[in-house]
Amino acid sequence: RIFGTDNYTGSLHTISSMRTFVFLPERMEDMNSQSHLGIRKYIAITFACALYGAGVSLFVDPNDLAPGGFTGLSVMLNRLLSVETGTIYLFLNIPVICLGIWKFGWKFTVSTLYAILVVSLSANLFALTKPLTMEPMLGALFGGILNGAGLGIVLRNSATTGGTDIIIKCLRQRIPHL
Repeated sequence: RIFGTDNYTGSLHTISSMRTFVFLPERMEDMNSQSHLGIRKYIAITFACALYGAGVSLFVDPNDLAPGGFTGLSVMLNRLLSVETGTIYLFLNIPVICLGIWKFGWKFTVSTLYAILVVSLSANLFALTKPLTMEPMLGALFGGILNGAGLGIVLRNSATTGGTDIIIKCLRQRIPHL
């Protein structure tokens, strides 16, 4: 048994069957599947944030609609400052990200920071194209659908799009029924 041979057939064991004999960690397969889960998570967050950015830049912003939260504040400040909505969104989220790092640590905040960067970048990139509608009702409908779908996918992957999501998460620690 010293060389890992099978007592019955005399053949060598494979690495997976010798795991306890060689003292390899049981989680070698788990580590590999977790890296795939991490990659899938960030692919989903990227797709969702692109949807969110498209909703803002192609439907909400051109129709002068201001949704709630930091996105709506970014749209309003865009009109006052003549700076891209995505850039304003990024700068508004800097103090909130600092709060998130302080309260929740890096693991939560890294995926949220990534989501904020992708939303900002995609909102600025989609703003370079022509709006898909200039009808406010259609803009509200399709912008809401894209923003809601994007936000839902991001939240499903244990991240947020920053802004009021992090603030509410902090408040829920103090006031759980909120």
